[in-house]
Amino acid sequence: MPQTKHQLNCCICPQPPERKVSQEQYQRLIQHWERKNWLKNGRASSDADKIVVGGFARLWVDHIDSMLFVANHQGGYRVRCSSCGANIVSAFARQIQVWRRGGERRMQCPSCHAEYPLENCEFRPPAAFCNSALVLSDVGTANVTESALYDVQTFLGECLIIYKRMG
Repeated sequence: MPQTKHQLNCCICPQPPERKVSQEQYQRLIQHWERKNWLKNGRASSDADKIVVGGFARLWVDHIDSMLFVANHQGGYRVRCSSCGANIVSAFARQIQVWRRGGERRMQCPSCHAEYPLENCEFRPPAAFCNSALVLSDVGTANVTESALYDVQTFLGECLIIYKRMG
């Protein structure tokens, strides 16, 4: 059985999923953090713990032309119906494969038959769909600072913070 790795990544995912954040918006946030000396040349500085408690190794923008599903890699996640609370992980796994092959990003609960977008499922730990994400790799803790959250909101708008243990 594979062992859990110690690398934890923090993914800052703009919401709602269809909202596109430009490369320029990400650059403005990164430049703002550089002016505060939290980053140096786009990389974590000795003050990176002002962004995430315990700091991080580096950051990048996952910016692609199609929707991302951002979730925990090691240890997986639980998925429940947002209507009835039923465990729907198997149905979700099947539907996400349909979506990845070009199908709709929707599913129907096998228990209560409610139909909804995949992002409306209840995930534990949290997961998100998004068009891009700011990734902070190898974070020291799962605690983004209030000041960094304020900056994210200011420069990127509404976002979900997703932590994923890398395997």
